[in-house]
Amino acid sequence: MAAQNNGMFVNFAMDIADSLRAMAEVLRALVNGERDLTRGSLQTVNQHQLEDLLEVLAERERSPSFRALLDHFIDPETVRRDSNLLLMAGLLNGYIPVAQRSVMVETPVTPPEGVAPKVGEKRKLNARTFAANRTPLPPSRPDPGQILSRPTPLPSRSTASSRIKCTADESDEVPDSEEVVDSDNSGNEPPLKKRSKTPSKDPNANVNPDSKPGWHPTPSKKIPGSKPVPGQQVDRKYAQPGKADPSKYTIVIKYQKKDKKGKILPTKTVKYQYLKKNEEPKWDNAATLKGLNKWRSQVLNGAFGTKVPPKKMWLKSEQNLLLELVQKQFDRKNTIKWKRLANSYNNLLKGKVQSKGEELISIAATKTNKLNLDRVAPWRTHTSIKAMAPKWAAFNEMQAEANRKQRVIDESEEIPDSDSEDDAFEKDHHPAQKTTAGYQSRNEGGGEMDKVETEQAAEEEVESSEGESDGDSEEDSSEVEHSDLDEED
Repeated sequence: MAAQNNGMFVNFAMDIADSLRAMAEVLRALVNGERDLTRGSLQTVNQHQLEDLLEVLAERERSPSFRALLDHFIDPETVRRDSNLLLMAGLLNGYIPVAQRSVMVETPVTPPEGVAPKVGEKRKLNARTFAANRTPLPPSRPDPGQILSRPTPLPSRSTASSRIKCTADESDEVPDSEEVVDSDNSGNEPPLKKRSKTPSKDPNANVNPDSKPGWHPTPSKKIPGSKPVPGQQVDRKYAQPGKADPSKYTIVIKYQKKDKKGKILPTKTVKYQYLKKNEEPKWDNAATLKGLNKWRSQVLNGAFGTKVPPKKMWLKSEQNLLLELVQKQFDRKNTIKWKRLANSYNNLLKGKVQSKGEELISIAATKTNKLNLDRVAPWRTHTSIKAMAPKWAAFNEMQAEANRKQRVIDESEEIPDSDSEDDAFEKDHHPAQKTTAGYQSRNEGGGEMDKVETEQAAEEEVESSEGESDGDSEEDSSEVEHSDLDEED
């Protein structure tokens, strides 16, 4: 593996999952800004490996494609599976670093030594330095030797007698792309030169040396107001990894437009070509086809539009109906059954037509709060209702009131704890019930003895009750006798 890599991973085993997992942890720490080799995961690398990984981070800053590969490699989801880890390691190992280009800049003008510049001059000097560092070298720069060996300027052409005839050796050769213009100045100034308007023949003259290869967006080529011709056959599928399909590099779309009288006229046929500004991708991996699919998505969406339908805005009448159904559920309990609520709502509005001009609960994309066309009442899911209802102030007030009522009900139904010391002791006035209950709870093995004891206890209770009744009758009779004696006296 070391002989096939690109040079950035020479000191690493790119075919061992454990080694790759450790390298991913070190790269993640370096991306987060850690540089101490005595702490964390950086303890597992030496100085040479650290230098190689820092070069990898530098390439990550230079190349967006390499950044995407490296970020996917150090992703914890990729590190968990050995197959994904080895796959991303192979892509990193086969990556070719971007060639570096040096850009020459003009040397800024500095004042002579020993002379301190003034405040205004210092500002101008800083501005020149900044502009010199930002401005690239022009495509056609004269040789410094030509500037120093500038020929003596011709005198003014005021009179024919004062003209000096130049020999072939002393004549100033003017390139074909430049035209000499006579000047009325004195002979101390050189003649002015007028550059021709012909473009430069150098194909790389207008190319930015700092530009990077990759996907470039395609500008719109259709005429404003034109639309694709309906019914034309256009391949809208995306490129899939596997066998190469060169037809994905080109998209041909026919456009048409209405004139002022409403007549449809064909405008032009536009041919979009991916390879015109982009490099040919590799079809063996889905990551390399990302730029191609992004370009196809941009062209197709710009021509035919997206397939996602617009959202159905909520009407004020829909809001009022939903709040009525919510109030009915709050009258029973302080919780809402959203699926039942959605079914009731949809059944009430099923098949009904909402007229144009009805009031919306918010301003739509048309900058108005009115419905702009007739529509059938949309079907609302319970998830959409559950997400929309808490945004309404009336719903939140209903929820708060239902919660308050539920708290009052819960507080009134609370039962005091009988084990508390403040509760009074309650005496058992029915001992016979306890005895009977004890008899029922015993097992069948001692049933006869328990039955006898229970019968004896019951007879004693009956006798005691009869004795009490006899005593009461005697007291009553004595009271009657005493009352008779009092009447006789």
